[in-house]
Amino acid sequence: MNLRHQFICKRLALAGFLSLTLASQTAIASDSGTPLPPARAGGLSQLERIPLAKLLQQPQLDTGKGSLRAPAAAPIMPQRLAQSLPIPAAQQREVEQAYSQLLSIYRQAMRQGGLPDDDIGVALGAFIVANYQVASDSSIDDEVSKAAYRQIRQLLAAEPSLQKLDGAHRQALFEELAIMAMTMETIFEQGERAALERAQPAARQYLQAVLQRPYNALRFTADGMTLAER
Repeated sequence: MNLRHQFICKRLALAGFLSLTLASQTAIASDSGTPLPPARAGGLSQLERIPLAKLLQQPQLDTGKGSLRAPAAAPIMPQRLAQSLPIPAAQQREVEQAYSQLLSIYRQAMRQGGLPDDDIGVALGAFIVANYQVASDSSIDDEVSKAAYRQIRQLLAAEPSLQKLDGAHRQALFEELAIMAMTMETIFEQGERAALERAQPAARQYLQAVLQRPYNALRFTADGMTLAER
């Protein structure tokens, strides 16, 4: 999210979250060993109604339909995602605070990068890029990442089924994507091998759930992303 390099100082603010996640002995999200929310804990199931893999294969068009945005409201997903984890209540509260912090950092990063901080398509693009980096243990260039964010923003803005979502469902989907993107981004940028390896099964699971294709089918270019032929 590079973007990510602008927020390297924020790592100190996340130190408590990282020590909590990496010290956890509870296997969650496909034995990742870190408190990552299950792929169906919140709004991600809304993405099952769109053929994202098919859309990524189509030529990019300027739809002129703007954005698919979440409403301005008090966050709801940090608590919901934290409470979905099979950990003690006190630890859930700590994770909730960390998720709230990650959501705030995501918004700041997007604003500084000249991107909308409430757009669901941008958040999905960030989610895909961050999970791919963890899943593949490879970094995506900042400009390529931004191209992917813009591409997914355009695709979702033109998707009728998502346009029908009410405000509450839009908010849940946006916040879940942003939190999970920043969680994976932080794990990847932290550079701790053991943490990365524990998170890889979850990252691959998340991408499979959203794309209905394995993570290694993704290809990134200066124009965004596509999927390799089966």
